[in-house]
Amino acid sequence: MKEQEVQKHFLALQYLPGDYCYVEIPKLDIASNYQPTCLAEIDSFTMNFSEEEIFNSIRRANIVDNKYFDGKLVIADNQKHNPLKVITKDFYNEFNIEDYILNNMYDKNTMNNLVNKFASIIKDDEISLSFKNAYNNLDVHKMQEVLFNQDYLIQRKLIVYLIEKEQIKKKEKNNELVRDKAA
Repeated sequence: MKEQEVQKHFLALQYLPGDYCYVEIPKLDIASNYQPTCLAEIDSFTMNFSEEEIFNSIRRANIVDNKYFDGKLVIADNQKHNPLKVITKDFYNEFNIEDYILNNMYDKNTMNNLVNKFASIIKDDEISLSFKNAYNNLDVHKMQEVLFNQDYLIQRKLIVYLIEKEQIKKKEKNNELVRDKAA
């Protein structure tokens, strides 16, 4: 008999570190009884909504104590207690890894950061070297192939890192524009 796989990740509201209230996604009016069972499925659900839309749906469902609304939306890992960032529509903003690599292929600093971050996430010298060699040969498709042959969690970590890095860049650029206008 095949052993049943236990769900490991859950959408949750975190009030304080270690204090979570799991959200039953099928009970949300925006879910249409969708029942995700893994991290990729949770992400594919949350990518369609803003954080505010998810919070409002949780409020309407009346399934969590009100104190949790003062916390933050996370994906809880029931084994490690390290919450993951929720990838919402606002955060993801239709990010495309291929476009990112193509647009930054000749920016040595950005690509070195990408290669080094991938190596730190993957922790496998052979795979890391394959990714680095693909970059050195300017082979975007090979880079993607190496990345997308990894577990979803590894792909997710790298993409979240890149999105956050891009958001910081945009914020710094906007601050420079505001400073320039003020001068």
